[in-house]
Amino acid sequence: MLKKEQFINIQSVLSILVLMAIIVVSCNGSSEQTPGERALKAVKLVLDNKVDKLDDFILHEDITDKAMFFGMLATSFAKKGGVTRFEIESEKITYEWAEVKIRWYYKNGESAFEIIPMIMENERWKIDL
Repeated sequence: MLKKEQFINIQSVLSILVLMAIIVVSCNGSSEQTPGERALKAVKLVLDNKVDKLDDFILHEDITDKAMFFGMLATSFAKKGGVTRFEIESEKITYEWAEVKIRWYYKNGESAFEIIPMIMENERWKIDL
């Protein structure tokens, strides 16, 4: 038979484990992908000229601005001869907000970065235009 102190100890350990599990699920399980992964998928759609497929990647209230924003991005890429590759340089998450810094490498040999603001909407990271 367990003594009262042992029972309280086991109960405390179980409570801590349950709390840790809740924290892990709420921090990591709230979306299927990280903000950076979502941003990279959206960029790939732009580079593949599939802007019509971007609605799921853009904050709902910004959908009307998507053509203008991504048109400017495509024009910028074209001026530098196109993009050879791109990568996440950093990703900063604060609660339901995130900033993804993407480095672009252009065919003309230049590189530049862009910070893409993201927000959680309907359990998915979306670009906040």
